[in-house]
Amino acid sequence: MDKTEHPNSVTSSTAPCFIFAGGGSGGHIFPAMAVASELRRLRSDCRVAYCCGERDIDRQILSHVHDEVVQLPAPQGSDICWRPWSALPKFWRAFQAARQLILKYPNSVVIGTGGYVSVPTVLAAVWLRRPIALLEPNALEGQATSLLKRFASLVCTGLADIPVAGRGKYVRTGVALRSEFNQLVNVPYSTKRNVLLILGGSQGATTLNDAVITVLQKYPDSFVGWEIVHQTGNHDVERMKQQYEKLGINARVGPFLTDLWEMYQKAGLVISRCGATTLAELACAGLPAVLLPHEVSVRNHQWKNAEVMIIQRATPFCSFEDAVSELLQNDHDRKMLSQAIRKLARPNASRDIAKHLLELSGANDATQPGDITS
Repeated sequence: MDKTEHPNSVTSSTAPCFIFAGGGSGGHIFPAMAVASELRRLRSDCRVAYCCGERDIDRQILSHVHDEVVQLPAPQGSDICWRPWSALPKFWRAFQAARQLILKYPNSVVIGTGGYVSVPTVLAAVWLRRPIALLEPNALEGQATSLLKRFASLVCTGLADIPVAGRGKYVRTGVALRSEFNQLVNVPYSTKRNVLLILGGSQGATTLNDAVITVLQKYPDSFVGWEIVHQTGNHDVERMKQQYEKLGINARVGPFLTDLWEMYQKAGLVISRCGATTLAELACAGLPAVLLPHEVSVRNHQWKNAEVMIIQRATPFCSFEDAVSELLQNDHDRKMLSQAIRKLARPNASRDIAKHLLELSGANDATQPGDITS
């Protein structure tokens, strides 16, 4: 999905270029888009390009950008570990494609945002001696960050400080969000809102979906007066529609919410997985939430994310079903949770990261934002 008309041409512009490398989920791509937008606000002549994977979600999210997008045939981490000989040719092709893209932009900085796609791109930048930065939104660093941090000049962390290792410079910036989500920090929360927003993540969450149905079956009266909007993921849409029909509930069910920003302004309570970007959005929106971490997330990072965000922990005798039912009926608790979670918001994260990247490129004379931890 290369959007450049002349992919083999070499730009002669002296403007800096920022090449974002990551994919496989919205959490690896949306922060890149947010930072790219801020880079252009701060320096209008800068260039942006993306290296992403071949998954449909990568293509879908980046389909509306006007920058160069290169999809890399990078092998997944499990293929490299368990089938290295078959994965090596694919990795080499991805490395060469990333190398060709970087060569087109002499004044480029490469930013790894996570996922297996970032590995060949960052290694190509190492080979070409280009400045490297990493965005790590999670409270526990991912596999790509663990591998690549030794090559980075800058590592921007999101939900929590990561122990310093290697020769990188670490800074706690917060999670990069798009401007419309940052603006939610100024929208007051109201207990009169009646939308129950259920977010299974950009790739869906079958166990979360099942857990919601269990609550509906156990406490049907708790949902009276509430409107349900449920993001199920691509693979669970029809099944969940049938489940709601069986229960006689008229819910809005879809694989992916394109109007999430609007839904945040209508939501009174959220049930969600614990992706770093989603949690940062909830903080800016000041939304009370019941969090259900993905039980098989890489390195158990969703549990670590949830620990950072925990404001009120359910008692050992309070189940997920009981917690949802209680909050649906308790205006006071929802309001208190809203006030508390909003204190965790970092609406300036995208801009702070952009300033650091401009400085890394040598194109910014501004004072460095944030506090350097190492």
